[in-house]
Amino acid sequence: MIANKHFWTTLNKYGCVPRKSLILKFPEKEIFASKDLLRHFIRGYFDGDGCFSRNIHTYIVSPIIGLLGTKEFLEEVLAISDIKAKYTHDKRHSENTFLLSYSKDDGILFINYLYNNSSIYLNRKYRLFEFFKNGSRSVEEFAELLSGNIGRAPEMGNTEINSETKESESSYSVEVETT
Repeated sequence: MIANKHFWTTLNKYGCVPRKSLILKFPEKEIFASKDLLRHFIRGYFDGDGCFSRNIHTYIVSPIIGLLGTKEFLEEVLAISDIKAKYTHDKRHSENTFLLSYSKDDGILFINYLYNNSSIYLNRKYRLFEFFKNGSRSVEEFAELLSGNIGRAPEMGNTEINSETKESESSYSVEVETT
């Protein structure tokens, strides 16, 4: 929630509007100082509107990576990442919502593209990246990962406070990540 009118107006001016996922267009590439910043932008978007899922085959768990957005936005993500994905209309959310799905090896390529050598990310999703980054894993390893706080609803104790948050508690803001 933003209570400062100037801050709210400024964010709106730059396209950060309420329910933006239903209308968002990819920004002009010229605003990025270098081409490498595009993947960082996409990772930030993925942390907000993307998801990790899994496909379980016997004793192996393979990642399925999903990204929701407008058709125009997701077409740009496909073109920039140049990684094969399944593109579908997702009417469950709205008429304007589409889904990019990356599975198995393409999912691994996509999450490595997003998270390798990155220092800013949503910890919860980064832990799943760490789990899947080298390929599919065993069902036992996946069950062990899920036995922690990851994937639990907030009311079940999935409040994550990272080291940056703990250090900033003495300042004016505290960031708390929840699922």
